[in-house]
Amino acid sequence: MMFEENLINAVRKYPCLYDKKNKTSDKTQQILKRCWKNISIETGEPGRFMFLKYVTLSIHKLIYIFIT
Repeated sequence: MMFEENLINAVRKYPCLYDKKNKTSDKTQQILKRCWKNISIETGEPGRFMFLKYVTLSIHKLIYIFIT
């Protein structure tokens, strides 16, 4: 399986990372950090890298939808 697929599958386990209805608070920020840490452990890549890669994938998806 490709790296991107592993990342997407890992993120799917944590709806709080992509659910727009989720309110931002200190507690929520701690939860989000914990989720990215778990994804980092699962994928074997640094958490900050995982977050940036996910954002990049999301932007590419939006561009693709806009172009087609």
